[in-house]
Amino acid sequence: MAKYNNQKAKILFLQQMLYESGENHTISMQEILDRLKDHDIPAERKSIYDDMEVLRYFGMDIRYRRERPSGYYLAGESEKKTARPKLEIPVKKEEPDFSEEPEKEAEAENSSAAEDNKIGNTDGSWMQNKEDFDYTRQMKLVCTPEGRKETIRFFGEDIQSRWRDDGTYQVTVPLIENQRFYGWLTAMGSEVRLLKPKKTVQAYRDYLKALAREYKIER
Repeated sequence: MAKYNNQKAKILFLQQMLYESGENHTISMQEILDRLKDHDIPAERKSIYDDMEVLRYFGMDIRYRRERPSGYYLAGESEKKTARPKLEIPVKKEEPDFSEEPEKEAEAENSSAAEDNKIGNTDGSWMQNKEDFDYTRQMKLVCTPEGRKETIRFFGEDIQSRWRDDGTYQVTVPLIENQRFYGWLTAMGSEVRLLKPKKTVQAYRDYLKALAREYKIER
């Protein structure tokens, strides 16, 4: 195979390596770096973490196995080998013609304006006002990959997240302290855990204690 001195090809080689992996056939960070070097593509660990984050965003369930054989793998690939992804150039969509439907266009604009002050799940189940968030202060959460998806649905796309070697994410979000947030956090169970600030953690503990008292079994 011809060697590529091209950083743009790095994520494609990484994707190919992950498609060849599995839960019992993991690939270590050092192996990833060595194989990229074989293609004349020097890389640092941080850049690989960033590329994995991009691949996860586009649907690849990349996980890290701590026990031997330790390393990274693509979930589900140990049972079935998926063919290499077919790369396609997106086709530019034609611009819709709204000239004959001015009333519908106006309705859409009004609906969008009404939702400008809302944030949360697209189905409305956890919808809340932006005023509920204190954007001058932050909270830190630890999320599983599935918990991170639900966190994005609750807080919106504009959050900060960092992949951790134990297979979870550390997520930074605006501060919110109300029963709607506490209820959502309770529903997430072990998928999302509140780390900081300590006062908010204590407030959430008090919420749970009060909730438990409501369900105290009387003898």
